[in-house]
Amino acid sequence: MNDATTELTEFLHEQLAADERDPGGVPDSWAATQVTSKRGLITLLLDTTHTVCEDPWYTCGAATKEREGERCPDETRRGTCDCGRDGLVLAGLKLLALPYVDRPGCRPEWAPGA
Repeated sequence: MNDATTELTEFLHEQLAADERDPGGVPDSWAATQVTSKRGLITLLLDTTHTVCEDPWYTCGAATKEREGERCPDETRRGTCDCGRDGLVLAGLKLLALPYVDRPGCRPEWAPGA
């Protein structure tokens, strides 16, 4: 996970914890369901793996054996994601951060499209 993704994930978890403490005038059960669903989406996004193929040429350059399994040849690792996984994860996290753009700590670069 890169620094931008890590920092945005931490920000989202802080905001969700705040939502749990103060649901903002909505029924507690609704707020709890919102928090649970958003945490589930964060987990789903972060658990997404890079593309790994039998032919190392087509394996994502950011894939690792530790994360993607034994089929990933670490000796051909290039370090940069070229399968789109990292971009998809960051775009999804930015969408989840959209309701919190006016809160302290939210950065302009976390806006969708930034």
